[in-house]
Amino acid sequence: STTTTPDQHAALGRAAAQRRDWSTAITAYGQAVKLAPRVPAYRQGLALACYNGGKLEQAKSEFDTLAGAGDVGAHLYLGRIANQLGEPFGAGEHYNKYLAANPGDAQAKKELQELTGN
Repeated sequence: STTTTPDQHAALGRAAAQRRDWSTAITAYGQAVKLAPRVPAYRQGLALACYNGGKLEQAKSEFDTLAGAGDVGAHLYLGRIANQLGEPFGAGEHYNKYLAANPGDAQAKKELQELTGN
């Protein structure tokens, strides 16, 4: 049978992500997002699959959309992506936005300290 519902695509994406098969996860989550663009969980799955699969520009685009919709967690990944793309100032801004809402995240604090050197 063919996969038709966004949920079915997302389930394939989750299974692929668990296997670390990022290209399959990107394709599956991409279909879910295409069919149901307003469901944040699908876009989060797509953004994470892109990030883990090394497709940083696409990940940045998806996380930007999530951040614009109020997903504070997206700023952590936008910070990491900006850092990897050699944009430390932008990275710091994203880390600070994330940490303002998640002050107890020791890993994010450590990454920001490594970024800023203090």
